Amino acid sequence: MNIEKIIIKKIIYILNIHNIKYYYKDIKCKMLNNNKFGDYTVYGIYNILLKNNKTYIINNIITILNKYFCFKKVIYKNFFINFYIKYEWINFLINKIYNTNFFNINIYKKIFKKNKNYKILLDYSSPNLAKEMHIGHLRSTILGDFMFRILKFFNFNVIKSNHVGDWGLNISIIITFILNKNIKLNKKINISKIENFYLKSVIEYKINNNFKIRSEYVLFILQSNKNYILNNIWKIITKISINNNNKIYKLFNICLNNKDINGESKFSKYIPYIIKDLYNKKIAKNIKNCKTVIIKNKKNNNKKYIILQRKNKTYSYILIEIAYIKYIFNNIKANKIIYYIDNRQKNHIKNSYIISKKAKYLNYGKIIHYNFGTILNENNKPLKTKEGKSLKIKNLFFIVNNKIKKYFINKNKKKNIKNDYKNINIISKIISINYIKYNELSKNKYNNYIFKVNNFFYKNKNNFLYIQYSYCRMISILNKYNNNKNKYNFNINKEININNLYEFKLSLYLIKFENLIIKSYIKSSPNIICEYLYKISSIFSKMYEKYNILENEKESFNNIKIIKMIIKIYITSSKILGIKFIDKI
Repeated sequence: MNIEKIIIKKIIYILNIHNIKYYYKDIKCKMLNNNKFGDYTVYGIYNILLKNNKTYIINNIITILNKYFCFKKVIYKNFFINFYIKYEWINFLINKIYNTNFFNINIYKKIFKKNKNYKILLDYSSPNLAKEMHIGHLRSTILGDFMFRILKFFNFNVIKSNHVGDWGLNISIIITFILNKNIKLNKKINISKIENFYLKSVIEYKINNNFKIRSEYVLFILQSNKNYILNNIWKIITKISINNNNKIYKLFNICLNNKDINGESKFSKYIPYIIKDLYNKKIAKNIKNCKTVIIKNKKNNNKKYIILQRKNKTYSYILIEIAYIKYIFNNIKANKIIYYIDNRQKNHIKNSYIISKKAKYLNYGKIIHYNFGTILNENNKPLKTKEGKSLKIKNLFFIVNNKIKKYFINKNKKKNIKNDYKNINIISKIISINYIKYNELSKNKYNNYIFKVNNFFYKNKNNFLYIQYSYCRMISILNKYNNNKNKYNFNINKEININNLYEFKLSLYLIKFENLIIKSYIKSSPNIICEYLYKISSIFSKMYEKYNILENEKESFNNIKIIKMIIKIYITSSKILGIKFIDKI
């Protein structure tokens, strides 16, 4: 149900009667937060009338709109048309929703049923191996997982792909370091030690030319797949890295597992063929002993030189990407690849697409880059593992978990409640995981942001703990009603009949839910759902503070029905967002 669209349709009907030319996109409608000015406002109409030299008919439009049953009052002020909605109309809509099993999301699922035959590969998380996952990996992992969940929600045939970096220079310099230092990789070697080797090898690579030459030779041998010792070291490093990543995925309820790994190494056997094929198709040329593709900019004829194979015969990152793309479209038979990676990879994806399309590797498929902003350090720079200063995800969890534990312990002390530390530990862990995820999900994904641990907590009310408390209150009220039905003898079967502004506002938001989920999917933006949950929680909290929800017979059956619908929304939203609400704190 979409009240904004209903309002716009009524306006369009009136414009058509008056032969007014318009573009649909120029008519905007939104819900107002302050009901003093109305419940909804429409803007853009005056400009449309101005272009048609018919501004004089605005009063006629308002007169016609005021005749519709659904509007209590429609006024025109400062180029805006403001709508006051009748309670009777909202009563009709909200009862219709309640009586049809709350929401018609299943209708949308049936519409999207054809998507079962349309295969999508979703590439997300995809960290480089041989190091621990840090906060710079949060966005692709959490936002990508949301995208997987919402695609599955709408019945898409979606395949997860964790395109890890396991075959580049980042691995070869560690192997070179291990060989140079004659380090034995025994059972005591863990991810922290592997990362320590990596940080030392990065420094060595920068200052020691002999080490640099040897590392590049190791990369060539590794990519040629011709050396048992190198391959054995590689297997140990990648196994330790993958096991460590899996612990993070499991802790944060991320859908990725070993079956989803599409490491760069997987496509090594296709690369010699691809180089030959691109060369034969005259897409790649031999320039200064490097296999290179020239991409021309159609606007200014500028040339971009993309190296596929270097002088030392090692493969570039983009060549591995092209092999990956070809495999996805030709072997997996995907119809579309969605990359859920940050803005910095934009040119890499674009160039890989251009070359793959020229070579006819796409097989009529599509490549889409769902980009997002970068997490920055306190110096406003992107986080880099090479520097070894980025906060690890596991350490972020420990910090948040300790903070949440202290919060509950201190809260209980203030209320003179004896602390049940075992229960606090269980609850704190669940809250902490979801607090971190919600913090990422609730942000505008297109914005860069500076990560500061001190600003992580309670910076604004739109955090997981605030939403969780609202959910607990609603569950508590519903349980109280279910356990004492004889005491609360109001007729639950009566139709909802809105009596106050809070019920009205909540009903307006409940009616929006179906359309909001669709919008979140189309824009691939989980913050739309998070903002929605926050608004509902905020209105409910105000109603909770003002009214004794179960004691007023006139309003209580409204409240119980509305609470049931809100809980349904919370549960559905949590499945899509990949978060978990608990019934009691």
